[in-house]
Amino acid sequence: MAWYRSGTVTSEAAQNIVTGTGTQWANNVMGVAPGMALFIPDSAGNTLIYEILAVDSNTQIRINGNIKESVADSSYAIMTTVSNSYSALARETSAQLAMYQQLLKNWQQITTGTGDVNIIAPDGSVVIIPSLNSLMPKSGGAFTGQVSMFHDATDPLEPVTFQQFKQTGGELATQITQLASRTTTLEADAFTASRIANTPWIPLTLLNGWLPLQGYHNAIYRKINGVVYVEGVITAGAWGDTSVIANLPAGYRPSEDQVSVAPISGSTLGGITAQSRIALWADGALRIYGITGNGDIGIKSSWVI
Repeated sequence: MAWYRSGTVTSEAAQNIVTGTGTQWANNVMGVAPGMALFIPDSAGNTLIYEILAVDSNTQIRINGNIKESVADSSYAIMTTVSNSYSALARETSAQLAMYQQLLKNWQQITTGTGDVNIIAPDGSVVIIPSLNSLMPKSGGAFTGQVSMFHDATDPLEPVTFQQFKQTGGELATQITQLASRTTTLEADAFTASRIANTPWIPLTLLNGWLPLQGYHNAIYRKINGVVYVEGVITAGAWGDTSVIANLPAGYRPSEDQVSVAPISGSTLGGITAQSRIALWADGALRIYGITGNGDIGIKSSWVI
């Protein structure tokens, strides 16, 4: 799983707007998007789960429903993508395409603009490069001699001809065009918001006395592009080790026993400990371990099948 936890969040009770401090939710590289799970602890020690409805900016998101209680400068976590999944590929491809597009804009500023050009490197640092127009007056209106970025008089680099520069730029433009075409094809096939939004959730058949917690998501699951998602908040069931919460049907099960599922979270009053967890078996059984009571349990996990 990939998580985003930078900064803090603030929100008023009975509102669906969450404000961030030190956050970059709209930055595509971070991978925050509608439909993802937002985890916020409350004053009672519970971990509440909300669904992200929209990402308005780097510092504002809206949730599906309202915040249960007010929070100020609180820690939080957003479960973004599943490693090696289609959603991770889409995010990484989109971020790479945006980087190439920005690189072309920077080269245009260097070759046709005036003054200094600020370029943001992949590591976030700012590199200042003077434009060609700003260098011309300093050279008397013409460039002479060999050009070496290292200023090494004993072993200067060979100057780059205009033809070489033009050829390299043309090859880069072709590669970017091909990447854009492939990204468009992927979006049309698998990553459209309507296809994901219209994939129905299926109620999870709970066993051994476990019930959905009132006021929260029912226990539900669905499959999108080969990835199974399950979520919900449950309570009041049998809590002994290996107790079965529910069984997933064929087509939604992993190929091997005890596939790792994210640790569960819930009320400390219910006896949830740091070692509490849910394990998924190849027969579809969701089993609980390490619990000393049947308090509220939040489930939010996914796996590739």
